[in-house]
Amino acid sequence: NITEEEKSIIEWNNFFKRNQSVLVDLFYGQLKSSVTCPDCGFQSVNFNSFLIFCLFITYANNIILFFWFFA
Repeated sequence: NITEEEKSIIEWNNFFKRNQSVLVDLFYGQLKSSVTCPDCGFQSVNFNSFLIFCLFITYANNIILFFWFFA
């Protein structure tokens, strides 16, 4: 039985083995999600990587466009 912190580190290392780049260093994070069964109290905890990227573009006459990307 491993702790949540150990599970988080294992999941992040597995993700990092497949996706090693400067972009991962700058724009990726890890989300913890948990679900608990109301009947038996069993709790499932998962860790998923996510990408967040915001791009600001100045367009004609200084109109600024915002692009948000979540994955």
